Amino acid sequence: MTSVKDRIQNLFPGDGNKAIRNKIYRCEGILKGDPTDAEIMEAAGLQAGPVEPAIGKVGKLLTPEEAAAKVEREALDLAGQQPLVEIKGPEDFERSSRYFSMIQKTRTANEQERKAITAPILETKRRIDEKYKAADAVLASAQAPHEAGMIAYKAKEREAMRQQEAERQAILDAAKAEREAEVAAAMAKLEEARKVQAEAEEDPFLTALDEDMPSVSIIPTLVAEVKDAMRSVAMVTVTTALPEAQAPVVGSGTRVSYPKVITVINEDLVSRELCSPDSRKLTALARDLKDVDINSINPFDYPGLRITEEIRIGGR
Repeated sequence: MTSVKDRIQNLFPGDGNKAIRNKIYRCEGILKGDPTDAEIMEAAGLQAGPVEPAIGKVGKLLTPEEAAAKVEREALDLAGQQPLVEIKGPEDFERSSRYFSMIQKTRTANEQERKAITAPILETKRRIDEKYKAADAVLASAQAPHEAGMIAYKAKEREAMRQQEAERQAILDAAKAEREAEVAAAMAKLEEARKVQAEAEEDPFLTALDEDMPSVSIIPTLVAEVKDAMRSVAMVTVTTALPEAQAPVVGSGTRVSYPKVITVINEDLVSRELCSPDSRKLTALARDLKDVDINSINPFDYPGLRITEEIRIGGR
């Protein structure tokens, strides 16, 4: 017959569970009696039945800090177990199956108790939400006409300001074109004078006989005119008289913004980099492949995906 100590060793094998085994050994009556597996786990701090709700010794709910500390302690207790229990045969598997099942039942009981505790809280929240939702609907109804009126006004204003800016830009463009024409004319006169100068240098006697030939001394003056014309182009935004710009209306109690809103009108035409996989379709694909041998799945049939097979254990 297997001794109590051997059963404890089987339930909590390995050096990683040494602290848990010592904790069980110190429990009064464990080694001398004939405890069940559930009683052994209770001695280890893993109850087979529903755990007590998070209630303090004086009967009030634990604070968030106390509840968090309690969860942390329980997590540390579980972390003391080996991440992997070696299963060598059917008996080991059955033992782990019973151990897993008892823990699962405890978790299920805890979840049911959690729901029972939070149900009245959630119901109170629901009633509060309904109350304030109804009040907000009344306020939103009163607010909507003002919002609609301001939006309509701002839409007209924004279009008027676009038109205003287009007119101001047209005036600037015309002024700039006029200044650039002056630059072109000044440069043409300069080039003509330089051409005369070049001809005079080639035949000074012919130049002296031609009374209509402009004097080469005018070149510095023409250069200065070109520079002035170019400077006038650069200063056109400062020197051009523009209609006074109308500033947008600003309300003291509101702030207006103009965010961009994107609506998909044809999914097939949306650029690939703006798309993401559909998790619902991937879940449906995994469901369709449920009974397919993992080794018969060709990965090239599913580009961009890695299909693997997991083993998950659930309670009965």
